[in-house]
Amino acid sequence: MSVVVSIHDVHATTSARSLELLDMVRRRGIRATLLVVPGPWRGRSLDDDPVLVDRLSAAAAEGYELALHGWRHQPNKLSTTRNTRNRLMARGCAEFCDLDLDTARDLIARGVDEMERHGWSPLGFTPPGWLASDAAVDALYEAGFAYTTSHLTVTDLWHDRQIRIPAVCQRPDSSLAGVGSWFTRQVLVRHVVQGRPIRLALHPADLDDPTTRDATIATLDIAACRPTASYADLLDVQLGSVTAA
Repeated sequence: MSVVVSIHDVHATTSARSLELLDMVRRRGIRATLLVVPGPWRGRSLDDDPVLVDRLSAAAAEGYELALHGWRHQPNKLSTTRNTRNRLMARGCAEFCDLDLDTARDLIARGVDEMERHGWSPLGFTPPGWLASDAAVDALYEAGFAYTTSHLTVTDLWHDRQIRIPAVCQRPDSSLAGVGSWFTRQVLVRHVVQGRPIRLALHPADLDDPTTRDATIATLDIAACRPTASYADLLDVQLGSVTAA
């Protein structure tokens, strides 16, 4: 079974690290989905980094999947319970975890429009922190997306089915980073040895600290021991359109 690999938080603000991760997976022959934040974030936009845009277009031409990863990675007004989950699970970036239908429609449409302006047609959506309200998922159905993801499942929206396949990541920029690195390696090794499917989520911030950088290299070497896949590969969907089959 495959290791599904994704690079999160791809944006002008993370350009150097995102492209370094892309180079790392490419050198190992690893298939991956690049999760793009298309809106304004930390004072920058994709238009501020034409090199990144060109590299992403080249990656798409090579067969790497470009998927939508929220709009601007900033939270909206949250309930107390969801605000706590936002801080713990998404480090304050869970903009889709408490949205109503109209707001979700608007942000998704903005994201799709911006990606299509650069020539990219996203089939999938991974919400920041893997947290999305029921209304946000309904909006994804309406928009014709092929799939969305949570921490434990991949939801095939075209065929109304769920694939249980957990995701592991190092949780950079949190007090749990050290534990996350150890846990990620242990779980990944176990699944690879046993031939069980697993998702490996990479973040640009994984490369900021020497410890998590070394752990990232180790996890990629482990992942490369098994067949790897993008989300589109997992669902066997054709890249290039946001239209239901």
